[in-house]
Amino acid sequence: SSIENFGGLPSLGRDLDFVCYDLVNSAVVRAFQTADRTFLILYQGTDHELESTRDRLREISSSLQIDDSDDA
Repeated sequence: SSIENFGGLPSLGRDLDFVCYDLVNSAVVRAFQTADRTFLILYQGTDHELESTRDRLREISSSLQIDDSDDA
């Protein structure tokens, strides 16, 4: 398990590895909640695909900004 911050909020996460059609796949699952919402971040791909996209997907995920006001 891992703990990261998204939008200033701590998240609980798991990194999963599995095999499908002889390809090793990885999935990244992160979840966190605010007072009235629960958020889930999920991305997955083959290890070959994630070699070139993992850093970009992490950047996208970490750039989230959470506006938990009633106006949102």
